[in-house]
Amino acid sequence: MKKIGTGSTIQSNNTIHSNNTIKLPTNTGKIGTGNNKLGVVGNNNIHAHDLHQNIANTSDRLKNGHLDHIVSTKTAHDLDLKKQFDMHKQGDVARRLNLTHDFAKNGGMGKHLQGPLSANFHKNVFSHCYCGPGFYNNFCLFPHWCPWVNWCWNYNCLPWFDPRPFCCRPCFYLPCQPWIVWNYPVWCGLPVCYCGTWVDVPVVSVPVGYDLQLLAVRFVDAGHPEQGYGPRYRVWFRNNSSVAMVQPFDVLAYASNSELPAAGMPSAGVRVTGMNPGQVQSVDLRLPAEANAMAADLNGQKSPFKFLHVIVDSQREVAETDEANNGAVLDRLQVLPVDPAIFSASLSASSNGATINIAGEGFGPEAGRILINLRGTEMPAEIQGWYDLGVQIRVPNLSANDALKADVTVVRGDRAASNPATVKLPVAADAAPQPVQ
Repeated sequence: MKKIGTGSTIQSNNTIHSNNTIKLPTNTGKIGTGNNKLGVVGNNNIHAHDLHQNIANTSDRLKNGHLDHIVSTKTAHDLDLKKQFDMHKQGDVARRLNLTHDFAKNGGMGKHLQGPLSANFHKNVFSHCYCGPGFYNNFCLFPHWCPWVNWCWNYNCLPWFDPRPFCCRPCFYLPCQPWIVWNYPVWCGLPVCYCGTWVDVPVVSVPVGYDLQLLAVRFVDAGHPEQGYGPRYRVWFRNNSSVAMVQPFDVLAYASNSELPAAGMPSAGVRVTGMNPGQVQSVDLRLPAEANAMAADLNGQKSPFKFLHVIVDSQREVAETDEANNGAVLDRLQVLPVDPAIFSASLSASSNGATINIAGEGFGPEAGRILINLRGTEMPAEIQGWYDLGVQIRVPNLSANDALKADVTVVRGDRAASNPATVKLPVAADAAPQPVQ
């Protein structure tokens, strides 16, 4: 039996943001030795930060009629944007609509949705192994680290707004101590689908004692090779107990080429300080860059690890009534991505148009499509750069007396759509809007 600790302070939400979005810790080494970056890095080369976000969530904006001009276009009907926006409030939209499953079934990246690329798009990228879901290519295009990529990774424009459902916003904790290996059972896949979901897992109520349950695992981004950043995963777990969890515990993820427990693997973890009864939390865990080169493909080239091990209460500090629901060993290729979300936008105007940098998550490794809606009319957007956490686009100047507001939506290759973000576009006396045909 393990003793329950006392004297811990319970944090009601265990999160340091409500509508504010703060960049996540980045582990560049094994647990306990990583370099964790909690600050935000600005970019002096990008200016005119101008994001006009409705604080209401996407589902409420749709219900109130504020998105009617977006969901009524032909493109919106083809993508079923109205249904996607309506489901945003609960989250896990792409999985619930089978978008990723249908995407893989219909040819995957060979037939993905893609908008027009700029002539210089391929001059600023490099090919590298991609540590994401299996429906993406083994090697994808990464943009070289540059000012706009740095800004998307470390955006600091105001106002900050988090469009994700509350259950999809990760909590922030300090890293945990190195893991002491123990022979846990080789868990099967999580409930409902192979890599789990927080939406459909039945609620478990434990009247006496304690029980922690792993609910879901999602892929967030592949990191960046030029900066030595490894892949990031989001992990959901729940306190099934009828009382508060006052004993701190560790949540751990590590990369391996085996389904069996092993020591010394590239890993990341956090120390959770407490949970309320029945509370669901999520945390983000970024593995070291070495996880991206643990295996080899048929040609002998380095490739990412094969299995992701995730353990809630990895040090076995909580005396639980059921420890069989504490972890999972997942095929890396089967872990689904998070839904796309726009956090911030930055505008830089010039004589030949405007460059808009979009920071967010879940955009995928390859260019999808950008929808710009101006008063019900769709405008063209040329894609200059794209990766998991950011997109750079160019739009034409407009002819108007004052700057006009347009709604920007990022659509991933599998047709999953982000929340629409409202941005002011520049104007020019000799230019006019060019609707999409």
